[in-house]
Amino acid sequence: MRTNSLIAIFIFSTPAVTLAETRWEAYLRTPTSEKASSVQTATYSTPDPDNRKFEADLAVLEYEVAAGNGESTKLAVRLRSQFDTAAAILEYLDAVLGRSIRPNPAGYLQAILGSAGCPGAIPSGDFFVDRMDARAAEAHDRANALRSVKASTLRQKRDECIAILERPR
Repeated sequence: MRTNSLIAIFIFSTPAVTLAETRWEAYLRTPTSEKASSVQTATYSTPDPDNRKFEADLAVLEYEVAAGNGESTKLAVRLRSQFDTAAAILEYLDAVLGRSIRPNPAGYLQAILGSAGCPGAIPSGDFFVDRMDARAAEAHDRANALRSVKASTLRQKRDECIAILERPR
């Protein structure tokens, strides 16, 4: 009996350590458009000083962007500013954005509408390293996909990105 009393006193007198889940962690747990739109920065309830957790968790974002989730595509654009000094992460985010152009050109344009330039438009990533023909073919296909977007609100950004993709390299 005395042991149970001591255990109860210990449990109720010890401050509870609960870490609140961040919006980014909530998105990772169950990625939805609503959760993606609520994330402004990718933060964790425990420190991630070397971005190791973040780099591992990028696969969730990549999958959602590939699935055509417009809010996740916008989230990828927002995260670019958070990681603008982390070259490897920025390159990865750009590759994810670029791969969204052909399957969802309107979603890509909508996501980058307030951005300078056309982040991710130029084919990048491991697949295109030292493969200039593949890069040129992909740029051509991305430009053609963007041409299919007829919305007047996206016309100026569409034309800007097509011009970037058709620039000789």
